[in-house]
Amino acid sequence: MLLAGIAACYTVLRLADSPQWARRSCFSKGARLFTDNLSEADSLVIERGALRMALQRKGGRWLVTQPLATGADTATVLRFIDCLERAPRLDQLPLHDLRRRGLLHSDFGFTQPSARVVVRGALSRHEIIFGGQTPSGDGVYAVLANAGDMIIVTDLKVIESLPGSIEEWRDKSLLGDCEGKWTALEIRRPNAPFMKLVYENNVWRLIQPIVARASTKRVSELLELFQGARIEGFITPSGTADDSIAKADLMGYGFYELDADNAIQLQFWESGSPAGLRVRLGRTVEGNIGLVYALTPGDNSLVTVTNALAAAVPSGVGDIRSKRVFDGTTTAVRKVSMQYDNETITLLRSEGISGEEWQITAPVALAADGHNTRRFISSVMSLRTEMFIELDEEHYEVEPLCRIELELEGGEVQRAKLLQSPAMPTWYEFSHNGSATALAVSVSNMPPILINRSGVLELADRTVMSVAAQSLQRITVKGEERDELVERKAGTVGDQWVTATGSADVEVLQEWATALSELRATDVVQLGSKAQDLAAYGLDKPWLEVTVDVDSERTVRQTLLVGRKSAESGRYAAVRGHDVIYELAPEIVAMLQRPLTVQ
Repeated sequence: MLLAGIAACYTVLRLADSPQWARRSCFSKGARLFTDNLSEADSLVIERGALRMALQRKGGRWLVTQPLATGADTATVLRFIDCLERAPRLDQLPLHDLRRRGLLHSDFGFTQPSARVVVRGALSRHEIIFGGQTPSGDGVYAVLANAGDMIIVTDLKVIESLPGSIEEWRDKSLLGDCEGKWTALEIRRPNAPFMKLVYENNVWRLIQPIVARASTKRVSELLELFQGARIEGFITPSGTADDSIAKADLMGYGFYELDADNAIQLQFWESGSPAGLRVRLGRTVEGNIGLVYALTPGDNSLVTVTNALAAAVPSGVGDIRSKRVFDGTTTAVRKVSMQYDNETITLLRSEGISGEEWQITAPVALAADGHNTRRFISSVMSLRTEMFIELDEEHYEVEPLCRIELELEGGEVQRAKLLQSPAMPTWYEFSHNGSATALAVSVSNMPPILINRSGVLELADRTVMSVAAQSLQRITVKGEERDELVERKAGTVGDQWVTATGSADVEVLQEWATALSELRATDVVQLGSKAQDLAAYGLDKPWLEVTVDVDSERTVRQTLLVGRKSAESGRYAAVRGHDVIYELAPEIVAMLQRPLTVQ
């Protein structure tokens, strides 16, 4: 028998080195094993040694169906199919050549084939059996089921790309093929309350054990970590050939009873999928503190994963609850309302020609200072709590300093009450509608506008009057021992003015025109002024009254009322018909004192 084997090997070597074999190699150069497109395959059978594995394509994903049901690494499967489709036909030996040389299939390693692959599509079936390697060591003999007994030589890389075990082709992502559009999450862990979160209006919210806002950033990081988690190894309990799991086998891995809350458990719900994905994390792997045991979704497989997953699971409500007083970004805020006793202050955002614009719509209609308003809203949206306080009867008896309502893009509305903490005078507390917990913020972190309604005056635009110089037609000034009227001369171009008496002082008029084009105050003193307020600031009997006409018919005009002196040596002022009181700087008052005419 030994002599027969040596003779067969000698024959194969002679055949591989013969001139006829070389000529056939040149003839078949560039050809492939398969002429069909294998990319449409929907099932795959692989036999290699003791391994027999069956796979099925479902949509865009490949699944292992035998010897166990589990996910396959789709990218690896597709790479193999692509390798098989591109496999070269390096050489071929027809049946009559084999017979002429007295060679059998067993001489090429087909008595015990090294591998067998079956590829099926909707309308096709391809089967290939691999034998031994060629004498040169870089090729392998193969037989196609539809090619009779012809022996073909192909690249050794084809058989090397086959799996040696099922683990090599298994999907090693912990959650499998998921899109990550999560809608709900449940968390259970020993000695901690059951937590359930839902995704609504672009934010995560706790609904168990309390109703509260969750940290969207914290939840998103947790979901991203689990979605990207990779399986480090597969465990076969009790020495079984597959991954079948008996409850008794799980006790040694930290799971004990599957129905008990004695291990970390997470249940993930994805948009469009009514069935959730449940993952359980057990104890630390012996000899490797960096890994823990885990059960994959459906408790299908026992695996090992990084212990970073267990460390990232929140240990309680406080670990995942949002510490932000308000959710969202500064740019998402469209409207802010603040109610103090019987007065409401409202800020409204709109899109103007020059971009984002803010208006004060209550208690009066007035342009807001864009820079100060954005800074205020940014400080509100940046508020973070430093502690959570359970509300009691004492809290409910305290009258809120302010009720705040934010409207965000998309229509979401967030409401909160602000009060000074009953137990901590230097702290303030925000409580949201329906919540039994307040969010405490130190006074040093509070925007002053929220705790002092007069602070909203900083948000008002300080522009008292804005009249383009070229549109000025007439200026009338009345005051103590002062009565002046100057108007632009009809039919003239440029700054030509006439007066009732004397002549116009062109230099002073130019100064006035420049100031009136954007007359700004140093401060906004009061919004929503009433008759008694006008008297308090000397505006019921003004020190000076300036009327500006911008058309010849005197139908479009503005009147500036200048009242008594302020503590800063300026004067208070208001525009007739507007309920806003300003303070003018001393240099503006000095300019208004200069006469417009020269006698």
